Amino acid sequence: MSVYNLVGLIPLVAGCYLFKAWYQKDGNKGRVTAYGCLGAGAAMILMRFTSPVTTPLPFYLLCAISKFFEGILASGIYSVIPDTVEYGELKTGVRNDGFLSAFISLGNKFGIAIGSSGVAAVLAALHFQANVQQTPAVLHTINNFFTLIPGILSVGCGIVFLFYKIDRGTFHDILKQLEARKED
Repeated sequence: MSVYNLVGLIPLVAGCYLFKAWYQKDGNKGRVTAYGCLGAGAAMILMRFTSPVTTPLPFYLLCAISKFFEGILASGIYSVIPDTVEYGELKTGVRNDGFLSAFISLGNKFGIAIGSSGVAAVLAALHFQANVQQTPAVLHTINNFFTLIPGILSVGCGIVFLFYKIDRGTFHDILKQLEARKED
């Protein structure tokens, strides 16, 4: 895990950093976030068929690619929050930025709790035991939890983000409409 995290660190930071440039060129945060989700998901799915022991070069290359796109998607997911705050204010007249931040934090906590307990329950059902040689079923399941399952979920998230409608022009129109309301 230490090598995996080390290999992925610089690409992850690079992805976070390059999100802004990619958005400046594309003009749609949702679409750029979708690219991040799809790229990370594809790399994770392909990692399922590699191994850090038997095929270390493809494994760590896919790790770096995955982490780069994860940086893109992490930046993108949080960058759309201001868009939704402004859009929500335009549609409802209520500015809910505090609520959205709290709700996102709560959602993250629920996701971590449910995901961790789900993994623990599945591994317990497969008779996982710490510090012993694992059965093939346990190793197969751990590999899937590490690669295939998050890869598929990431691709699904990317497909959803492809439908994100608030591009740069729409966002500026929303701001203009809100400003006009304040002047009235």
